[in-house]
Amino acid sequence: MIREFLSLLIRGASSRYVVYIASLVNNIILSRILTPDDFGLMVSVLLIYGFMQQVTESGITPIIISRRDLSPEDAGGIFKATALLGFMNSIIIVAAVAALSQAKVLNWSTNLVAIVSTAAIISCMTTVPQSIIQKRQKFFIFAIAGFLSELIGGLVSLSFYRFHILSGADILGVKLLTSVVVSFVVGVYWLRRSGEIIFSGDISASMKLRQQGKFQVLFNIMIYITRNADNFVIAQFFGSRQLGVYDKAYQLMRYPITLLSYAIGPTLLGALVSKNLSGIEVSRLIEKLAIISLLMSIPLSVVIFILSPIAIPAIFGENWERSSSILKILTLSLPLQIISATSGSVYQAMNRNDLLLLSGVLNCFCMAGALAIGVMFGKVEAIAWATSVSFIVGYFINYYILYNKCLKCSAARFLWSTGVPTVSMAVVLGIFGGYGA
Repeated sequence: MIREFLSLLIRGASSRYVVYIASLVNNIILSRILTPDDFGLMVSVLLIYGFMQQVTESGITPIIISRRDLSPEDAGGIFKATALLGFMNSIIIVAAVAALSQAKVLNWSTNLVAIVSTAAIISCMTTVPQSIIQKRQKFFIFAIAGFLSELIGGLVSLSFYRFHILSGADILGVKLLTSVVVSFVVGVYWLRRSGEIIFSGDISASMKLRQQGKFQVLFNIMIYITRNADNFVIAQFFGSRQLGVYDKAYQLMRYPITLLSYAIGPTLLGALVSKNLSGIEVSRLIEKLAIISLLMSIPLSVVIFILSPIAIPAIFGENWERSSSILKILTLSLPLQIISATSGSVYQAMNRNDLLLLSGVLNCFCMAGALAIGVMFGKVEAIAWATSVSFIVGYFINYYILYNKCLKCSAARFLWSTGVPTVSMAVVLGIFGGYGA
Protein backbone atom coordinates (compact mmCIF):
# COMPACT_ATOMS: atom_id res chain seq x y z
CA MET A 1 0.00 0.00 0.00
CA ILE A 2 2.71 2.49 1.00
CA ARG A 3 4.81 1.69 -2.09
CA GLU A 4 1.83 2.14 -4.39
CA PHE A 5 0.95 5.41 -2.72
CA LEU A 6 4.52 6.73 -2.84
CA SER A 7 4.68 5.93 -6.54
CA LEU A 8 1.57 8.04 -7.15
CA LEU A 9 2.95 10.74 -4.87
CA ILE A 10 6.25 10.98 -6.74
CA ARG A 11 4.40 11.27 -10.04
CA GLY A 12 2.11 13.95 -8.62
CA ALA A 13 4.91 15.95 -7.03
CA SER A 14 7.08 15.73 -10.15
CA SER A 15 4.26 17.19 -12.23
CA ARG A 16 4.16 20.22 -9.95
CA TYR A 17 7.91 20.95 -9.77
CA VAL A 18 8.05 22.50 -13.22
CA VAL A 19 5.02 24.66 -12.37
CA TYR A 20 6.58 25.99 -9.19
CA ILE A 21 9.90 26.66 -10.87
CA ALA A 22 8.06 28.75 -13.47
CA SER A 23 6.08 30.46 -10.70
CA LEU A 24 9.27 31.26 -8.78
CA VAL A 25 10.91 32.71 -11.88
CA ASN A 26 7.88 34.96 -12.45
CA ASN A 27 7.98 35.98 -8.80
CA ILE A 28 11.65 36.95 -9.03
CA ILE A 29 11.25 38.97 -12.23
CA LEU A 30 8.15 40.84 -11.07
CA SER A 31 9.75 41.53 -7.67
CA ARG A 32 12.63 43.29 -9.40
CA ILE A 33 10.43 45.60 -11.49
CA LEU A 34 7.64 46.26 -8.96
CA THR A 35 7.72 47.52 -5.37
CA PRO A 36 6.57 46.02 -2.06
CA ASP A 37 3.72 48.57 -2.13
CA ASP A 38 2.50 47.10 -5.44
CA PHE A 39 2.60 43.57 -4.08
CA GLY A 40 0.91 44.70 -0.86
CA LEU A 41 -2.02 46.21 -2.76
CA MET A 42 -2.39 43.05 -4.81
CA VAL A 43 -2.31 40.89 -1.69
CA SER A 44 -5.03 43.00 -0.08
CA VAL A 45 -7.32 42.41 -3.08
CA LEU A 46 -6.42 38.72 -3.13
CA LEU A 47 -7.57 38.42 0.49
CA ILE A 48 -11.12 39.09 -0.71
CA TYR A 49 -10.65 37.08 -3.90
CA GLY A 50 -9.30 34.07 -1.99
CA PHE A 51 -12.03 34.20 0.62
CA MET A 52 -14.74 34.07 -2.03
CA GLN A 53 -12.96 31.15 -3.66
CA GLN A 54 -13.11 29.25 -0.38
CA VAL A 55 -16.81 29.99 0.01
CA THR A 56 -17.81 28.84 -3.46
CA GLU A 57 -15.16 26.44 -4.78
CA SER A 58 -13.37 24.69 -1.94
CA GLY A 59 -15.91 21.93 -1.27
CA ILE A 60 -16.15 20.91 -4.92
CA THR A 61 -12.73 19.38 -5.61
CA PRO A 62 -12.54 16.79 -2.77
CA ILE A 63 -16.13 15.70 -3.38
CA ILE A 64 -15.63 15.23 -7.13
CA ILE A 65 -12.48 13.22 -6.37
CA SER A 66 -14.14 11.02 -3.74
CA ARG A 67 -17.50 10.37 -5.42
CA ARG A 68 -17.76 7.52 -7.91
CA ASP A 69 -21.32 8.18 -9.07
CA LEU A 70 -20.69 11.46 -10.91
CA SER A 71 -21.44 11.05 -14.62
CA PRO A 72 -20.27 13.32 -17.47
CA GLU A 73 -23.75 14.88 -17.41
CA ASP A 74 -23.35 15.60 -13.68
CA ALA A 75 -19.96 17.19 -14.36
CA GLY A 76 -21.57 19.42 -16.99
CA GLY A 77 -24.29 20.49 -14.57
CA ILE A 78 -21.76 21.28 -11.84
CA PHE A 79 -19.70 23.23 -14.39
CA LYS A 80 -22.73 25.43 -15.11
CA ALA A 81 -23.21 25.98 -11.38
CA THR A 82 -19.59 27.10 -11.00
CA ALA A 83 -20.14 29.70 -13.74
CA LEU A 84 -23.02 31.19 -11.75
CA LEU A 85 -20.93 31.08 -8.58
CA GLY A 86 -18.13 32.84 -10.41
CA PHE A 87 -20.37 35.73 -11.40
CA MET A 88 -21.57 35.95 -7.80
CA ASN A 89 -17.95 36.04 -6.63
CA SER A 90 -17.18 38.85 -9.03
CA ILE A 91 -20.08 41.00 -7.83
CA ILE A 92 -19.22 40.47 -4.17
CA ILE A 93 -15.53 41.28 -4.74
CA VAL A 94 -16.43 44.58 -6.42
CA ALA A 95 -18.87 45.45 -3.63
CA ALA A 96 -16.39 44.55 -0.87
CA VAL A 97 -13.57 46.55 -2.45
CA ALA A 98 -15.88 49.55 -2.91
CA ALA A 99 -16.90 49.40 0.75
CA LEU A 100 -13.30 49.13 1.98
CA SER A 101 -12.18 51.93 -0.30
CA GLN A 102 -14.99 54.12 1.01
CA ALA A 103 -13.81 53.37 4.53
CA LYS A 104 -10.28 54.34 3.42
CA VAL A 105 -8.80 51.05 4.57
CA LEU A 106 -6.77 50.75 1.35
CA ASN A 107 -6.99 52.38 -2.08
CA TRP A 108 -7.23 50.13 -5.13
CA SER A 109 -7.24 51.15 -8.78
CA THR A 110 -10.34 50.58 -10.88
CA ASN A 111 -8.28 48.53 -13.33
CA LEU A 112 -7.06 46.16 -10.63
CA VAL A 113 -10.56 45.55 -9.26
CA ALA A 114 -11.95 44.90 -12.76
CA ILE A 115 -9.13 42.47 -13.59
CA VAL A 116 -9.37 40.49 -10.34
CA SER A 117 -13.18 40.29 -10.43
CA THR A 118 -12.97 38.90 -13.98
CA ALA A 119 -10.36 36.38 -12.85
CA ALA A 120 -12.79 35.26 -10.12
CA ILE A 121 -15.33 34.17 -12.73
CA ILE A 122 -12.82 32.17 -14.79
CA SER A 123 -11.17 30.67 -11.72
CA CYS A 124 -14.46 29.33 -10.42
CA MET A 125 -15.27 27.76 -13.80
CA THR A 126 -11.85 26.06 -13.78
CA THR A 127 -12.68 24.11 -10.61
CA VAL A 128 -14.47 21.22 -12.32
CA PRO A 129 -11.85 20.61 -15.05
CA GLN A 130 -9.00 20.69 -12.54
CA SER A 131 -10.86 18.42 -10.11
CA ILE A 132 -11.52 15.77 -12.76
CA ILE A 133 -7.91 15.93 -13.99
CA GLN A 134 -6.75 15.29 -10.40
CA LYS A 135 -9.32 12.53 -9.94
CA ARG A 136 -8.07 10.70 -13.04
CA GLN A 137 -4.48 11.31 -11.88
CA LYS A 138 -3.54 12.91 -15.19
CA PHE A 139 -0.46 14.52 -13.72
CA PHE A 140 1.07 15.35 -17.08
CA ILE A 141 -2.02 17.32 -18.15
CA PHE A 142 -2.01 19.11 -14.80
CA ALA A 143 1.65 20.03 -15.28
CA ILE A 144 1.08 21.31 -18.81
CA ALA A 145 -1.83 23.50 -17.68
CA GLY A 146 0.16 24.90 -14.76
CA PHE A 147 3.34 25.52 -16.72
CA LEU A 148 1.56 27.20 -19.64
CA SER A 149 -0.43 29.40 -17.27
CA GLU A 150 2.76 30.59 -15.56
CA LEU A 151 4.68 31.00 -18.82
CA ILE A 152 1.98 32.89 -20.72
CA GLY A 153 0.90 34.83 -17.62
CA GLY A 154 4.46 36.00 -17.05
CA LEU A 155 5.01 36.96 -20.68
CA VAL A 156 1.74 38.89 -20.95
CA SER A 157 2.30 40.79 -17.69
CA LEU A 158 5.85 41.71 -18.72
CA SER A 159 4.55 42.91 -22.10
CA PHE A 160 2.03 45.15 -20.35
CA TYR A 161 4.87 46.56 -18.26
CA ARG A 162 7.31 46.93 -21.16
CA PHE A 163 4.87 48.81 -23.38
CA HIS A 164 3.47 50.91 -20.48
CA ILE A 165 -0.09 49.63 -20.94
CA LEU A 166 -0.53 49.26 -17.19
CA SER A 167 1.70 49.75 -14.16
CA GLY A 168 2.13 48.82 -10.50
CA ALA A 169 -0.24 46.31 -8.94
CA ASP A 170 -2.30 46.21 -12.15
CA ILE A 171 0.55 44.20 -13.74
CA LEU A 172 0.12 41.54 -11.05
CA GLY A 173 -3.60 41.48 -11.76
CA VAL A 174 -2.93 40.87 -15.47
CA LYS A 175 -0.66 37.96 -14.56
CA LEU A 176 -3.39 36.42 -12.40
CA LEU A 177 -6.10 36.81 -15.04
CA THR A 178 -3.96 35.43 -17.86
CA SER A 179 -2.93 32.43 -15.76
CA VAL A 180 -6.49 31.40 -14.85
CA VAL A 181 -7.66 31.84 -18.45
CA VAL A 182 -4.90 29.54 -19.74
CA SER A 183 -5.66 26.92 -17.04
CA PHE A 184 -9.34 27.09 -17.97
CA VAL A 185 -8.71 26.64 -21.69
CA VAL A 186 -6.36 23.66 -21.21
CA GLY A 187 -8.71 22.00 -18.71
CA VAL A 188 -11.84 22.36 -20.84
CA TYR A 189 -9.98 21.19 -23.96
CA TRP A 190 -8.86 18.01 -22.17
CA LEU A 191 -12.37 17.37 -20.81
CA ARG A 192 -13.92 17.63 -24.26
CA ARG A 193 -11.30 15.36 -25.83
CA SER A 194 -11.58 12.74 -23.08
CA GLY A 195 -15.39 12.72 -22.91
CA GLU A 196 -15.33 13.38 -19.16
CA ILE A 197 -17.95 16.12 -19.38
CA ILE A 198 -21.21 16.75 -21.24
CA PHE A 199 -21.90 20.47 -21.12
CA SER A 200 -25.64 19.99 -21.65
CA GLY A 201 -25.92 18.38 -18.22
CA ASP A 202 -28.57 19.58 -15.76
CA ILE A 203 -27.42 22.21 -13.28
CA SER A 204 -29.42 20.41 -10.58
CA ALA A 205 -26.57 17.87 -10.45
CA SER A 206 -24.73 20.37 -8.27
CA MET A 207 -27.19 19.55 -5.50
CA LYS A 208 -25.34 16.25 -5.05
CA LEU A 209 -22.49 18.25 -3.57
CA ARG A 210 -24.46 20.45 -1.22
CA GLN A 211 -24.93 18.19 1.80
CA GLN A 212 -21.54 16.50 1.64
CA GLY A 213 -19.74 19.76 0.98
CA LYS A 214 -21.10 22.05 3.69
CA PHE A 215 -18.65 20.95 6.42
CA GLN A 216 -15.77 21.04 3.93
CA VAL A 217 -16.63 24.60 2.88
CA LEU A 218 -16.94 25.78 6.47
CA PHE A 219 -13.64 24.11 7.35
CA ASN A 220 -11.86 25.73 4.41
CA ILE A 221 -13.25 29.11 5.39
CA MET A 222 -11.86 28.61 8.90
CA ILE A 223 -8.49 27.52 7.50
CA TYR A 224 -8.44 30.44 5.08
CA ILE A 225 -9.12 32.89 7.91
CA THR A 226 -6.44 31.18 10.00
CA ARG A 227 -3.83 31.30 7.24
CA ASN A 228 -4.63 34.87 6.21
CA ALA A 229 -5.45 36.54 9.51
CA ASP A 230 -1.86 37.75 9.72
CA ASN A 231 -2.25 39.50 6.35
CA PHE A 232 -5.49 41.13 7.49
CA VAL A 233 -3.78 42.39 10.65
CA ILE A 234 -0.73 43.72 8.78
CA ALA A 235 -2.88 45.46 6.16
CA GLN A 236 -4.88 47.16 8.89
CA PHE A 237 -2.07 48.15 11.29
CA PHE A 238 1.11 48.36 9.18
CA GLY A 239 0.09 49.34 5.62
CA SER A 240 0.50 47.93 2.11
CA ARG A 241 4.32 48.14 1.96
CA GLN A 242 4.81 46.03 5.07
CA LEU A 243 2.09 43.67 3.82
CA GLY A 244 4.03 43.20 0.57
CA VAL A 245 7.27 42.50 2.45
CA TYR A 246 5.59 40.05 4.83
CA ASP A 247 3.63 38.25 2.13
CA LYS A 248 6.78 37.74 0.05
CA ALA A 249 8.32 35.81 2.95
CA TYR A 250 5.07 33.94 3.59
CA GLN A 251 4.70 32.86 -0.04
CA LEU A 252 8.29 31.61 -0.17
CA MET A 253 7.64 29.57 2.95
CA ARG A 254 4.41 28.22 1.40
CA TYR A 255 6.02 26.93 -1.82
CA PRO A 256 7.06 23.50 -0.47
CA ILE A 257 3.80 23.19 1.51
CA THR A 258 1.65 23.88 -1.51
CA LEU A 259 3.73 21.59 -3.70
CA LEU A 260 3.33 18.60 -1.40
CA SER A 261 -0.31 19.28 -0.51
CA TYR A 262 -1.29 19.45 -4.19
CA ALA A 263 0.52 16.17 -4.80
CA ILE A 264 -0.40 14.30 -1.60
CA GLY A 265 -3.95 15.56 -0.98
CA PRO A 266 -5.84 14.19 -4.00
CA THR A 267 -3.61 11.08 -4.13
CA LEU A 268 -4.14 10.30 -0.45
CA LEU A 269 -7.89 10.92 -0.65
CA GLY A 270 -8.26 8.68 -3.70
CA ALA A 271 -6.16 5.91 -2.15
CA LEU A 272 -8.01 5.91 1.16
CA VAL A 273 -11.43 5.92 -0.50
CA SER A 274 -10.56 3.07 -2.88
CA LYS A 275 -8.81 0.87 -0.28
CA ASN A 276 -11.43 1.28 2.48
CA LEU A 277 -8.81 1.04 5.24
CA SER A 278 -9.45 0.80 8.98
CA GLY A 279 -8.50 3.53 11.41
CA ILE A 280 -5.37 1.67 12.53
CA GLU A 281 -4.25 1.10 8.94
CA VAL A 282 -4.81 4.76 8.09
CA SER A 283 -2.81 5.86 11.16
CA ARG A 284 0.14 3.69 10.09
CA LEU A 285 0.08 5.18 6.61
CA ILE A 286 -0.03 8.71 8.04
CA GLU A 287 2.92 7.99 10.35
CA LYS A 288 5.07 6.67 7.49
CA LEU A 289 4.26 9.70 5.35
CA ALA A 290 4.95 12.04 8.27
CA ILE A 291 8.40 10.56 8.86
CA ILE A 292 9.24 10.92 5.17
CA SER A 293 8.02 14.53 5.28
CA LEU A 294 10.17 15.27 8.33
CA LEU A 295 13.26 13.82 6.70
CA MET A 296 12.79 16.26 3.83
CA SER A 297 11.39 19.31 5.62
CA ILE A 298 13.70 19.68 8.64
CA PRO A 299 16.89 19.95 6.54
CA LEU A 300 15.01 22.24 4.14
CA SER A 301 13.96 24.48 7.04
CA VAL A 302 17.54 24.72 8.32
CA VAL A 303 18.86 25.62 4.86
CA ILE A 304 16.20 28.31 4.36
CA PHE A 305 16.85 29.72 7.83
CA ILE A 306 20.60 30.01 7.23
CA LEU A 307 20.60 31.21 3.63
CA SER A 308 17.57 33.54 3.50
CA PRO A 309 19.47 36.70 4.68
CA ILE A 310 21.85 36.27 1.74
CA ALA A 311 19.55 34.75 -0.87
CA ILE A 312 16.51 37.05 -0.71
CA PRO A 313 18.30 40.38 -1.34
CA ALA A 314 20.48 38.74 -4.01
CA ILE A 315 17.58 37.14 -5.87
CA PHE A 316 14.66 39.51 -5.35
CA GLY A 317 16.50 42.80 -4.85
CA GLU A 318 17.33 45.08 -1.94
CA ASN A 319 13.70 46.22 -1.60
CA TRP A 320 12.92 42.82 -0.11
CA GLU A 321 15.78 42.54 2.40
CA ARG A 322 13.45 42.69 5.40
CA SER A 323 11.54 39.67 4.09
CA SER A 324 14.51 37.49 5.06
CA SER A 325 14.07 38.03 8.81
CA ILE A 326 10.35 37.26 8.50
CA LEU A 327 11.02 34.14 6.44
CA LYS A 328 13.44 32.85 9.08
CA ILE A 329 10.73 33.04 11.72
CA LEU A 330 7.99 31.51 9.57
CA THR A 331 10.27 28.64 8.55
CA LEU A 332 10.39 27.36 12.14
CA SER A 333 6.93 25.82 11.77
CA LEU A 334 7.46 24.60 8.18
CA PRO A 335 7.88 20.84 8.91
CA LEU A 336 4.64 20.61 10.89
CA GLN A 337 2.79 22.64 8.29
CA ILE A 338 3.93 20.27 5.55
CA ILE A 339 2.71 17.26 7.54
CA SER A 340 -0.65 18.78 8.42
CA ALA A 341 -1.34 20.22 4.95
CA THR A 342 -3.14 17.05 3.86
CA SER A 343 -4.85 16.02 7.09
CA GLY A 344 -8.14 17.23 5.62
CA SER A 345 -8.00 14.37 3.11
CA VAL A 346 -8.03 11.85 5.96
CA TYR A 347 -11.09 13.43 7.59
CA GLN A 348 -12.87 13.38 4.23
CA ALA A 349 -11.94 9.77 3.48
CA MET A 350 -13.21 8.72 6.93
CA ASN A 351 -16.41 10.75 6.31
CA ARG A 352 -15.84 12.93 9.38
CA ASN A 353 -16.14 16.41 7.93
CA ASP A 354 -17.75 17.50 11.20
CA LEU A 355 -14.45 16.87 13.01
CA LEU A 356 -12.64 18.61 10.17
CA LEU A 357 -14.74 21.68 10.89
CA LEU A 358 -14.10 21.42 14.64
CA SER A 359 -10.35 21.35 14.03
CA GLY A 360 -10.62 24.40 11.77
CA VAL A 361 -12.61 26.39 14.32
CA LEU A 362 -10.15 25.64 17.14
CA ASN A 363 -7.19 26.56 14.93
CA CYS A 364 -8.92 29.81 14.00
CA PHE A 365 -9.34 30.78 17.66
CA CYS A 366 -5.72 29.83 18.33
CA MET A 367 -4.49 32.10 15.52
CA ALA A 368 -6.72 34.99 16.65
CA GLY A 369 -5.30 34.85 20.18
CA ALA A 370 -1.71 34.66 18.95
CA LEU A 371 -2.14 37.63 16.59
CA ALA A 372 -3.79 39.70 19.32
CA ILE A 373 -0.63 39.26 21.37
CA GLY A 374 1.63 39.90 18.37
CA VAL A 375 -0.06 43.22 17.52
CA MET A 376 0.75 44.56 20.98
CA PHE A 377 4.48 44.44 20.17
CA GLY A 378 3.96 46.74 17.17
CA LYS A 379 6.38 44.92 14.82
CA VAL A 380 5.80 42.78 11.73
CA GLU A 381 8.32 40.26 13.09
CA ALA A 382 6.10 39.82 16.15
CA ILE A 383 3.22 38.92 13.84
CA ALA A 384 5.48 36.32 12.18
CA TRP A 385 6.34 34.83 15.60
CA ALA A 386 2.65 34.73 16.52
CA THR A 387 1.84 32.98 13.25
CA SER A 388 4.55 30.32 13.67
CA VAL A 389 3.62 29.57 17.28
CA SER A 390 -0.05 29.35 16.32
CA PHE A 391 0.71 26.86 13.53
CA ILE A 392 2.68 24.67 15.94
CA VAL A 393 -0.05 24.68 18.59
CA GLY A 394 -2.70 24.14 15.93
CA TYR A 395 -0.81 21.10 14.65
CA PHE A 396 -1.11 19.36 18.01
CA ILE A 397 -4.81 20.24 18.26
CA ASN A 398 -5.52 18.99 14.74
CA TYR A 399 -3.81 15.62 15.09
CA TYR A 400 -5.20 14.99 18.56
CA ILE A 401 -8.69 15.31 17.07
CA LEU A 402 -7.77 13.27 13.98
CA TYR A 403 -6.33 10.36 15.93
CA ASN A 404 -8.45 10.25 19.08
CA LYS A 405 -11.82 11.23 17.61
CA CYS A 406 -11.65 10.24 13.94
CA LEU A 407 -9.31 7.22 13.75
CA LYS A 408 -10.14 6.04 17.29
CA CYS A 409 -6.53 5.47 18.34
CA SER A 410 -3.99 7.26 20.50
CA ALA A 411 -2.16 10.26 19.04
CA ALA A 412 0.64 10.17 21.64
CA ARG A 413 3.24 8.27 19.60
CA PHE A 414 2.56 10.27 16.44
CA LEU A 415 2.73 13.65 18.17
CA TRP A 416 5.88 12.69 20.03
CA SER A 417 7.70 11.39 16.94
CA THR A 418 6.79 14.40 14.77
CA GLY A 419 6.27 17.27 17.20
CA VAL A 420 9.34 16.92 19.40
CA PRO A 421 11.95 17.01 16.56
CA THR A 422 10.31 20.04 14.98
CA VAL A 423 9.86 21.99 18.20
CA SER A 424 13.46 21.18 19.15
CA MET A 425 14.66 22.45 15.77
CA ALA A 426 12.59 25.62 16.16
CA VAL A 427 13.98 26.32 19.64
CA VAL A 428 17.60 25.77 18.59
CA LEU A 429 17.31 27.90 15.44
CA GLY A 430 15.34 30.58 17.27
CA ILE A 431 18.00 30.90 19.97
CA PHE A 432 21.09 30.74 17.75
CA GLY A 433 19.47 32.77 14.98
CA GLY A 434 18.94 35.81 17.17
CA TYR A 435 15.12 35.52 17.06
CA GLY A 436 14.99 36.40 13.37
CA ALA A 437 16.70 39.73 13.83
